[in-house]
Amino acid sequence: MISRLSSAPDWAIVLGAVFLLSAPSNAVVRRIFLAIRLHDVSEGLEGFKGILKRWWGVIRGGSPSGVARERRGAGRWIGSLERVVIMTMVLASQPAAAGLVVAAKSILRFPEINADMKEGAPRGAITAEYVLVGSLASWLLGFGISFAAKALIDRV
Repeated sequence: MISRLSSAPDWAIVLGAVFLLSAPSNAVVRRIFLAIRLHDVSEGLEGFKGILKRWWGVIRGGSPSGVARERRGAGRWIGSLERVVIMTMVLASQPAAAGLVVAAKSILRFPEINADMKEGAPRGAITAEYVLVGSLASWLLGFGISFAAKALIDRV
């Protein structure tokens, strides 16, 4: 598939997909984090009301909070790169190989999550859920945009 990218429309689709996999996808994942704020889930009905209020705030254009700026910046780069690798595998007709991205991230994040779990269950559970929600959202965006780009290229 990648070797067939010979026309300008094909490259325009790929470049458009790469753009969508970067800043716009980061914004979607960030909005999901803002809306969920996982630590509120453990607070029962009041936590659920807090989530609904935050969703409304996100829809109206809320801003990110809670995570150190340096980590957010690194996470955004990592997420963007993961999604581009996923797109490369999908365009190469090897979507199963994108599973390597999933496996690699899981292996690399395990020590961090495990250390947080040892320090204290509530915070560790939040970190694990935070990583899972962010990773799954990122991968779904990556696969969705990649398969859409592939379908567009196949039609052109």
